[in-house]
Amino acid sequence: VRSARRKFASMAGAYAMGVFNDSLYRQSAILLALAGSSGAIKEGWILTIFTVPYLLLASTAGWLADRFPKRRIIIAAKALELVAMGLGAVGICLGSWPLILAMAFAMGMQSCLFGPSLNGSIPELYPAAYVQRANSILKVVVTPMILAGLVAAGFALHVKTAGAGGIPVGRWIVGIALVAVSTVGLLFSVGSPRRPAADPGAPFPWLGPIRTIVELWELRKDRLLAIASVASVFIWFVGSMLILLISVLVMDQLQAGEAISGSLLAAQVVGVAIGGVLSNVVASGPRWYRALAPSAAGLGAVLLAMGALPSLPTDAQIPVAFVLLGLTGILGGIFMIPCGSFIQVRAPIEKRGTIIASVSFATFAAISLSGLIEWLLIYSLGLATSALAAVGVLAIGMAIWLRWVLNEETAA
Repeated sequence: VRSARRKFASMAGAYAMGVFNDSLYRQSAILLALAGSSGAIKEGWILTIFTVPYLLLASTAGWLADRFPKRRIIIAAKALELVAMGLGAVGICLGSWPLILAMAFAMGMQSCLFGPSLNGSIPELYPAAYVQRANSILKVVVTPMILAGLVAAGFALHVKTAGAGGIPVGRWIVGIALVAVSTVGLLFSVGSPRRPAADPGAPFPWLGPIRTIVELWELRKDRLLAIASVASVFIWFVGSMLILLISVLVMDQLQAGEAISGSLLAAQVVGVAIGGVLSNVVASGPRWYRALAPSAAGLGAVLLAMGALPSLPTDAQIPVAFVLLGLTGILGGIFMIPCGSFIQVRAPIEKRGTIIASVSFATFAAISLSGLIEWLLIYSLGLATSALAAVGVLAIGMAIWLRWVLNEETAA
C-alpha cells in the first residue's frame, strides 16, 4: 500500500484537476447562459451535450481501458482535456455558444474515456481490501475541487471590467485558469502506474451502445455485481434529481438567492465525502452490502422530512434544509462508495474497463431522464418539497427491494 501512494497521488491529482476544470467550466457556461437570452434553454443544452458521449462512446471507452495500458489512456485523455480547455477558453472569452457547446461535448468525451481507465487502475494498484478506502480518499480530495470550481466561476465572472480586446477580465481569468489547471493535470497523469494491458486481444465493439446494453445484460450472471450496479445507477440518479430540485426549491419555493442554492448543494457534496469516509466503517468486509438497505431507507426518511419543510416557520426552513441535505449526502456517500468499489474489484480483470464503462452508460442514461422526471414531479405535485418527498418514497422502495434481494444473497 505504501509503495503505491505516489502513483495514487498522481492519479488523484490528475482527477482533481479535471474535476475542478469541469466544475469551473460548466458553472461559468451556465452563469453566462443565465445572464443572456434563452438562458434556461442554453443551460439544458450544456447538460445534455455533456451527457451524450457517455451514451455513444461507453463501449469504446471500456475497450480502450482493456485493450491498452490504462496509463496510456489516462495521459491521452488528459491531453485531450488540454485541447478541449483551450477551445473552451476561447468560447468563454468570446461568448461563442457554438464553441462553448462544442467544448461541453469534448469534456463529456474526455470524462467518458478517462473514467474507466482511472477507476480500473485503482484495483491494479491496491489490494481489494483497500480499494474502498482509496475511493473514499479520492472523494475527499475531489470534493473541495468541485466546490472551488463553483465558487471560482462566480467570483471570476463577477469581474466585468474590460480587459484585452474589450473582453471582460473575469472571462480572461476563467480562460487562463482552464488551460493552466489542465496543464497541471496532464503533468500529474504522467505519474500514473505502469501496468500491461488487461486484454490486448480485445475486439473493437463495432456495435457501440448495443454492445454496451449486451454487457449490462450479461451482468445478471454475477448476481451481486448486478445488484451493486443497479444500486450505483440508482444513487447517481437520485443525486441528479436532488441537484435539480434544490435549484427549484431555493428559487421558486424559498424565494432565496443563488448563494443559498450553492450552500445547500455544498452541504450535500461535503456530506457525500463524509459518508464515503464513514463507509469504511459501516460498509466494509465481505458483507459490505448489509449497509445498503438501511442507508437507502435513511435517505428516504430524510427526503420525506424535506416534504414537511413548508410547515416550519419561514426563518427555520433554510437551516433545516441545510441539515437535511447534508444528511442526504452522508447517507448517499455510505451507499455510493461501497457500490462503486465493489464493481471495480468484482469485475473480471480482462473486462474491468468494459464493465465500469457499461455501468457509467446506465448511470448517464438515468441521469438524462432526471430532468424530465423532475419536470413531471413539479408539474403534478406543485412544490419542490413534495417532489423531494416523492424521491424519498422511491428510495424507501429501493431499500425494500435491496433488503429482499440481499437476504436471498446472504442465504445463498
